[in-house]
Amino acid sequence: MKRLSFIFSFVLILCITSGVYTKVDSVNAGTSRIATVAVKKSKNVKQKQKIINTKKQLINSIIKHVTKLDKNIRLKISRKAVKNKDSEFSKIFDRLTESVEYNEIMSHAKGYKTSTYDKGGKYYYFTLKTDYKINKAEAKTILANIQPIIKTKEELIKSIVAHTENLDEEFSINVDNRVLSYNNQKEYNALWDELYAIPEINDIVHYSKGDDSDFIQYKNYFKWKTKIKYDITRKEVADLNNFVQSWVAENIKPEMTEEEKARAINDFMVKEYRYTYGEKKLSSTDTLSCPGGNLGKYSVYTSFALLYGKGGVCDAKAKMFYRLAKAAGLDVIYITGNVDDGLHAWNLVKIDGNWYHLDNTWNRGQYDGSGEYDYFETRAYYLRGDATMSRDHSWDRTKYPAANADYPLGPEQALPYDTENSYDSFSLKKAS
Repeated sequence: MKRLSFIFSFVLILCITSGVYTKVDSVNAGTSRIATVAVKKSKNVKQKQKIINTKKQLINSIIKHVTKLDKNIRLKISRKAVKNKDSEFSKIFDRLTESVEYNEIMSHAKGYKTSTYDKGGKYYYFTLKTDYKINKAEAKTILANIQPIIKTKEELIKSIVAHTENLDEEFSINVDNRVLSYNNQKEYNALWDELYAIPEINDIVHYSKGDDSDFIQYKNYFKWKTKIKYDITRKEVADLNNFVQSWVAENIKPEMTEEEKARAINDFMVKEYRYTYGEKKLSSTDTLSCPGGNLGKYSVYTSFALLYGKGGVCDAKAKMFYRLAKAAGLDVIYITGNVDDGLHAWNLVKIDGNWYHLDNTWNRGQYDGSGEYDYFETRAYYLRGDATMSRDHSWDRTKYPAANADYPLGPEQALPYDTENSYDSFSLKKAS
């Protein structure tokens, strides 16, 4: 009995002098087990542990351990680098939230505890114990799919367009705080106005069945999580993109001038796509109160109605022209404005360094009382300048580049119906 007491006292003294806490689980553990534990701990302490000499080293070390899912992190910290104060560690953890990797893994933690062991001197020990809800394989997958922080509005828009075109029903993006203040309703709405003006997005959001967004704020960025459902398939989106690429490959030749490319697209669309409010035969005034005209399942406001139903309103035609012109290598803009009886959409296209208006909807002329399939071709709204276009179109000129003059059409570019005042020679059914 005396021998046991002596050994126990020796182990206790060894633990205290070495700065190691030893937990004795049971009095019946036996002397050999206690002695073994003491020797093992003693050897661990004697091993040299790398000292953290800067705040950056501390932050990087914590991130490294967290991403490896280490549950019990113990670091030796120089007192000169980080003082053993709550305020200092509060700043450290604040800076840790600048790391996407750290945030992603810690978002899957049940909780964590921190403590320090300070026996004086030049350094002390910091411990971080974390209980994770994921395993290392899951952590590896999460880290492999981390998205970098988006630093510009252009990157943000490009990312949203890509997710939309891919019909991703659940995705997240990390956005620098300087790019967007999502709490600022005016700024947030302005972003969506800009997004809706992009045909690739506008075409698809017509088939959205509802969405939900959530924002998680970190120190220097926020995570934007989105869930959305679509009433359209990736195959249908692929069919539209494939049609655009195929048509351009077959009809646009490398030797063609920019004007010839624009004319080929305009003439094709004038002949191919009728103007229609859909199967309900809505009038232009009806669309203000009933904007959901369809051809089958496809909204007449989208390129899909043209692809699958061979018809649609000005909005669909302007977006399809945009898609074809862009694929043909032309600089093109989808523009929205007003005409006498409501909202209208058309395009601006750059030819030989200058911008021109092109309204392929109104280049398919229809007399009053004629049917959807009755039309005549005109170039009255083909490559026009602001002055000509503003006779019956209006738009916010601060949003779009100036078109300073009409394009000088030659005899080979004219049509039989064209006259100097051809824009007044017929009445068109206009979209609203």
